[in-house]
Amino acid sequence: FDECKIDRAFVQGLDGSASDRALGEMLIGVARQLGMKVVGEGVETPSQLGRLKDLACDYGQGFYLGRPMPADQLLVHLAQQCAATES
Repeated sequence: FDECKIDRAFVQGLDGSASDRALGEMLIGVARQLGMKVVGEGVETPSQLGRLKDLACDYGQGFYLGRPMPADQLLVHLAQQCAATES
């Protein structure tokens, strides 16, 4: 395995109790120790994204980052994002 996907329940726990946060941190830590890239699934808040970044999570996915969309809309969206960063 090259990647480990952390379930949204654990990502949501990063905003929860200390034990929920510790469990999410532990899962990411184990994946990192095994040399895997880590994907945090179900990112819904800025604080969840920030915590994943703090824990050196490689990738995030979820409604906070973008809603599902058809491929043609995705291409337009990406082009707009590229144009905005070049400005």
